[in-house]
Amino acid sequence: MTLFSAVSGEDMRTAQIVTGVAIALFVGVSVAPGLRQHAGTIRLALLVVYLVVCAVFVVTVLSR
Repeated sequence: MTLFSAVSGEDMRTAQIVTGVAIALFVGVSVAPGLRQHAGTIRLALLVVYLVVCAVFVVTVLSR
């Protein structure tokens, strides 16, 4: 079994959804009028959450 066979189609779809949601939130912060003044802080928090989710996802997939 190779490393690349451990990633299923469902895993790929999950990664695509997580990335899409993160990008939508990242862009949405600049569009929402009430959030513009705190956009930098919110984006940093989103980045940290996204990286933690990605790390957990990678560890989960590789631990199979």
